[in-house]
Amino acid sequence: MKKFTIAGVILAGALLLGSCATSKTAESGAEPDTSLKIGSAGCTTVAYKLPSVVESGTVVKVDISGKNTGKTGFRSWLIDDNQTTNSNQYTTSLFNSFKDLGGTMGSGPFSFSYELTSTAPSTNLFLKAPSWNTKIQEIEIDAVSVTINGTTTTFVPSDGVTGD
Repeated sequence: MKKFTIAGVILAGALLLGSCATSKTAESGAEPDTSLKIGSAGCTTVAYKLPSVVESGTVVKVDISGKNTGKTGFRSWLIDDNQTTNSNQYTTSLFNSFKDLGGTMGSGPFSFSYELTSTAPSTNLFLKAPSWNTKIQEIEIDAVSVTINGTTTTFVPSDGVTGD
């Protein structure tokens, strides 16, 4: 079993949803819904463990899609296990004041593809609200993948480690 640390908490296994997010369980005989659903109460952060340490200078291509019904959007960057920022940021929000760093997210389906360049050894893809002291709200993440050195890893969205 792999163990890793985020914000001083040792995590083992894959699925650790904080109280801020849900994942729908499958009805009998149906495929499980693996999307990550963040409601109006919101989550401060969502982290996805990268398949291996990403060294400084490495470009990580991120593809993320889902549905937005809120007004906050999110920022994204690479971090280490201590939540140290280790890359450029990609920002998306309904009222994006960082248009040079990302895209505007409207209500409805979204799909973003962007690159993050690691500036130090990085272990996690990190999502956070678009501004300090706010939360990611009313969003459903249906697909998340990263491509590192030509190899694509697809995450189960509901396996994201969330922070309230």
